[in-house]
Amino acid sequence: MSAIISIATSLAVLGPGALAATDPGVLDAVEMTRIKYGYGLDGLAGPGVVKLAVEDCNLLGHRGYLVVEGSGIYPACVVDCQQEKHEPLSERGLLADVDRADLGHRQAFLMVWDDGKRQNVRRME
Repeated sequence: MSAIISIATSLAVLGPGALAATDPGVLDAVEMTRIKYGYGLDGLAGPGVVKLAVEDCNLLGHRGYLVVEGSGIYPACVVDCQQEKHEPLSERGLLADVDRADLGHRQAFLMVWDDGKRQNVRRME
């Protein structure tokens, strides 16, 4: 148990809420921009990892698992967060924007943690 605690410095469980599919390539572009300019990401999410945009910018760079009703469990990485000028996702019944169209409109939970390797978070407006 102590090994787990030393690896995960913070844990967040979000949901339930619906997933909203983004247009193809949108979260890929945001991820690259955040890495290039040092906006809260230290590297690419990686192959096979579901990319998410959530409401809370403090979760940028957190990794974990997306549990999707009727579909399964997927490795996930928070690559973007909501701009302050938009209505909060939670007020619209949404958990996150997701880069996979096949997961859109499904109910899900998200469990993520900070491995301590991410950069300081700066809001990208």
